[in-house]
Amino acid sequence: MGAVSHNRLIMLIRNRKGIAVITVISIVGVALLMAVAYLIGSRFESRVAYLFLSRVKARYVAESMAQVAVAMIKNDENRGIDGVDDEFVKFFSGSDVDVDGDGQVDSRWVYLSDDMRAAVKVVDESGKANLNCPFCHNQRVFEALVNRGELSKNYLKAWDYVLDYLKGPDGKWGKAGMDDDGDNYYLEKNGKDDDGDGEVDEIGEGVDDPGEFLFGDDRKLDTVEDLRRVFDWEITPKEMVVLHRYFTTYSHSPDLDGLGEPKVNLNFLSPEELVNELLVAGVSNPWAKAVNIRDFCDKDLARSELYGQSYAYRPYVWEGAPDWYSKGTVLVNSTPSDEWERWEWSGLAPGNYYCYFYGEKDGDYVGDVMANGVQGQDISSGEGLAGKAVYIGNDGKLEVKIRFRPNSGKNKAVFSRVELVPVNSSVGGNKVISGIEAVRITEVYAHPKLSLSVSSASLVHSGSWAGGENLFYNSDAGSGRKGRGTWEFGGIPNGVYYVQVWGRNDKDVVGDVDLGWAKEEHMRSGQWLSSPVRVYDGTLRISIENNESEGTTCYFRSIVLSQEPDAEFVEICNISDKEINIGGWSLSVDGKEVFPAFVPMGVKLGPKECKVLSVDGFDTTSGVAGNGLSISSLYPDLLRSQIVSLDFPVTMQPGMDVLPDSDVLELKDENGAVVDGVDLAPCDSFASIYRSPLDNTDSNHNGNFDGWSSPKEGDPLATPGICDMEGIKFANGPIDSMADLFEVSDGEGGKLSPEDVARVWARMDPWGPVFLPIKYRVSGWQVVGTGLMSGGEGDVLELHFPPDEIEDGYYRLILWLNPRCEVGVSIYSEGQWPPMSSSLWADDSGFIDLNWVKIEGGLKLRIQSRSHPVYLYGVSFSPNYSISGRINVNTATDLSMLSAGLSLPVAQRIVHTRPFSDFLGVGNLVNLIPEDELRLSDRFLSVNSDSYSIAVIGQVLKRGKVKGESRIWVGLDRK
Repeated sequence: MGAVSHNRLIMLIRNRKGIAVITVISIVGVALLMAVAYLIGSRFESRVAYLFLSRVKARYVAESMAQVAVAMIKNDENRGIDGVDDEFVKFFSGSDVDVDGDGQVDSRWVYLSDDMRAAVKVVDESGKANLNCPFCHNQRVFEALVNRGELSKNYLKAWDYVLDYLKGPDGKWGKAGMDDDGDNYYLEKNGKDDDGDGEVDEIGEGVDDPGEFLFGDDRKLDTVEDLRRVFDWEITPKEMVVLHRYFTTYSHSPDLDGLGEPKVNLNFLSPEELVNELLVAGVSNPWAKAVNIRDFCDKDLARSELYGQSYAYRPYVWEGAPDWYSKGTVLVNSTPSDEWERWEWSGLAPGNYYCYFYGEKDGDYVGDVMANGVQGQDISSGEGLAGKAVYIGNDGKLEVKIRFRPNSGKNKAVFSRVELVPVNSSVGGNKVISGIEAVRITEVYAHPKLSLSVSSASLVHSGSWAGGENLFYNSDAGSGRKGRGTWEFGGIPNGVYYVQVWGRNDKDVVGDVDLGWAKEEHMRSGQWLSSPVRVYDGTLRISIENNESEGTTCYFRSIVLSQEPDAEFVEICNISDKEINIGGWSLSVDGKEVFPAFVPMGVKLGPKECKVLSVDGFDTTSGVAGNGLSISSLYPDLLRSQIVSLDFPVTMQPGMDVLPDSDVLELKDENGAVVDGVDLAPCDSFASIYRSPLDNTDSNHNGNFDGWSSPKEGDPLATPGICDMEGIKFANGPIDSMADLFEVSDGEGGKLSPEDVARVWARMDPWGPVFLPIKYRVSGWQVVGTGLMSGGEGDVLELHFPPDEIEDGYYRLILWLNPRCEVGVSIYSEGQWPPMSSSLWADDSGFIDLNWVKIEGGLKLRIQSRSHPVYLYGVSFSPNYSISGRINVNTATDLSMLSAGLSLPVAQRIVHTRPFSDFLGVGNLVNLIPEDELRLSDRFLSVNSDSYSIAVIGQVLKRGKVKGESRIWVGLDRK
């Protein structure tokens, strides 16, 4: 038994050792598993941490690169021109990656280090159609996308859905039936068809118009994705990509010129300001064009005037340009080359000058020009170096280089002279230059008389008269009928005439004169018959007897047949499309006692109508009435409504010469302002002198027209009441399109050229003013109606316009008041109120122009009424610095440009021609856009932008593999 137990014990011990081993192994296994799990978990957490850190790094990379893009955009040196060639666009462009997910590879990787990189795409939001701009033509964009198959036919009605959404629940812009933006008074008076319905200054204009967008219950779209809740159909992901490509919900384009300066509103510039702008723009003959632009744009009828420079065209030293040859007084180059030819002037006064270059005639191509290092491209005759002044140093030298570039598209270059205009004396000189207003003197009939010598008559019976040729005399006093002499004059136009007889000299006796039905006894030399005579068959027979006292000799030398003053007239025409009240206007000739002569009150001159201002319109003028001689009898085809009998301060007498053959004749409005003036000129007997309404020839530079035409047989223009106004358009009020400038006279009988309009558009435009309602009253005056305040004499009104209403900058400030009221004004500046101004008077339209005012941090304004009553309707500012919805043609696709009102072929032509990166900016578009499209689109076209979106991808790499990535979008409003 003991042996057995022992063995069992040994076996038991042995079994327990196995269990222990198993247990130990198990424990070790579990520990090993725990260790492995820990190691795996630790490694996973490390990997997660690494990936998280990589994503954070990628985010920082993306954000830092976005800030680089923002800084580059804000520090762009050329704010006047934005485009795809800007450094902040070119720097990031490439073919590595599609950053914004539109399916187009458009950016490159920028490596910050070996393991960090970023890709950026800068998108100009002003290159897209703005969905929050109710004025835009966005329907055209939707239709074009449908036609291209990029959107379904649902989108043909997309723009209607958007507009309905923007208007809000009441379906009207702003609050229904309310003038939310306070511009009703302005729009009813500004002379424009603001809502495009064909009616100018209609009642209620400005109420519930798109300008009230975002007042009341109106809504805006925050993002393009918001269209999902606008349409009643599902937007597919592919369609959303398309919508993002062509549309935006925010965009701002500053109204800047090519130099980055705010444009000025040409509707509010004085002639002096206009000529300075035109000089900078390099417009030829800027003085005449400045006054004509001013008179075209302003509502008054007072003729503008400037004193222009006199120039000396200085001789040049030609060093011998091999490609140029002499042709008369000019040099011609017919061989294009990249070489510059050089000329030099010396002995010039030091200073800064605007330089103009001339060929032989208007339209000649001069070439690329460089003057003392200042360069201009494609200069035509009369043009200057746009936006650039040329400095002439103390050496007095001007070096001009000209290149006839091979790709200029011209067949020759012509050069004759250079013209210098001192920058600091752009206005002044001895030439008076006048503008063309809506009412013009177009015809003058000042010489309706004919002098006939006896040498041209047939002697029918001599009686006691002797002599012959140029003088007859009768010394047989008392000879009576037996001594009668009779003469017959032929070739006389049929009609009624006053007759004047002449002897040898003024003291001579002529005798008893008999014209058959008109007789006069004891007539002396220079005396008129008391009654007029009528010529029927082209002949006039005159008999004279000497019935004087003994010893008296009678003399007969000539007769004068005259229709003065009855037939004298001045024709005026209205070249505008608006009726003009000319009642109270006057004609005057300085130094003549018969003037001024006034137009009766109530007379109106209709659009494109002519009126004949006459001495005796209907044979009723005192002193010459009832004699059968008048304008109505002389011109039976003339409408009665076209004839006006003037009111003279003296009684008319037969034979009185009212209109002289030479002197200055002026037409003045009821306030005495000159509307038009002409230098009278001698003319043939019974013939008028006339001109085209746009002809402003002024050879003696006194400001008055003197380039008259003489009538030719059968010429209808020499007929009163008929004037050639074919093709003439005249605004006579603020213009709202650059296309209107094509109708402005150039002062030389033509109109502004496309090159002129392009250069004007480079510096100016007609948009604005920014009209601010008077809802920001702080104190004073009384509210007497919607958008209307009134003050008693001496009361002071204080207005505060907050900064969000108007950007900081220089603006032309205009008060809109009742006509001819009197006020004082004080504008808060530099922390204090200046003293109230001296009295300012509103003009007949109710405007007071306070000129250019610097505005910072809003505007505070005080107005003191100094007459009663005084009504304030609002305040306007010009220029309108930024216009929402403008399209930057340098960055837009062809379809996006349709939003501005362009047709697709024109948009494609612009894309093919761009970029526009020189001084002219949008002015380059003038020759690319037809006039009708320009009139529709010009205010929505720009080469500037202040709105950008920046898409960024940031990545962290390890051995070339992406370990972390971050995508961000940044919106930037640079303004």
